[in-house]
Amino acid sequence: MIKIAAFLLLVTAVVADNSTITCVTKKDTTAECGVNVTQCHGPDNSIVDNAYTDYGCGPCDKNKDNTTVTGCAECTGADCNTYKDPTISFKCYNLYPTKTEINCTGTAVHCHGPAKNYNGDNNVTRAGGCGPCPNATDSDCLTCNKEKCNSAFVMAPLLTVLLSLAFWLQ
Repeated sequence: MIKIAAFLLLVTAVVADNSTITCVTKKDTTAECGVNVTQCHGPDNSIVDNAYTDYGCGPCDKNKDNTTVTGCAECTGADCNTYKDPTISFKCYNLYPTKTEINCTGTAVHCHGPAKNYNGDNNVTRAGGCGPCPNATDSDCLTCNKEKCNSAFVMAPLLTVLLSLAFWLQ
């Protein structure tokens, strides 16, 4: 009888798992989760402009109809919900051959275009577009950090000429 009791006590100790995991709760913060919590949750960064921003322990919250809250992603294991900058949408201009507004996505707003005095024939530099300059050391390309900001690179020289002409005609 004592052997059976000892055996059951040993089995109970092995079966009872009191381990804990940690999950990301903010950009630079983690927390130890409760006993037997095996999941973490956070925003689904494949969704552009995702309104869900919560990080934490356990599965995603549920709606009243028992569906997972929109924009939340679950994962299993310690620190599996690694912080990632959210993906946002913004607009830039494609400047060549004609100026058109284009939709962009990224983790920060960046547009690029030709430098003020660029007179070359590189169509990539002339066109500009989404994101920073392809070559960060290229002095013929400028990066700006506001939506649709790459229009001014081309307009500034033209505006100077027009103002000079208007002053001269007066």
